[in-house]
Amino acid sequence: MLHDVFGFAHGETAASIGKAGTAVRQITHRARRHVQARRRRFQPDSAAARRPITGRAEVARFVLGVLRTTTATSG
Repeated sequence: MLHDVFGFAHGETAASIGKAGTAVRQITHRARRHVQARRRRFQPDSAAARRPITGRAEVARFVLGVLRTTTATSG
């Protein structure tokens, strides 16, 4: 999604998280499917909702952290 939202090349994201470019493209494809399905994957934390993440660098850091966490737990 960093590609879609911020214009990062898949290769840049791959290098940042230590994955192959093809893996990042697959993760992106799956993420798009989840977004389009509009299914809730978890119950949102209302306290976190009161502390929005702002700024390109902060959002990118957050998303990369989420990717590291989800890819580490999914295989």
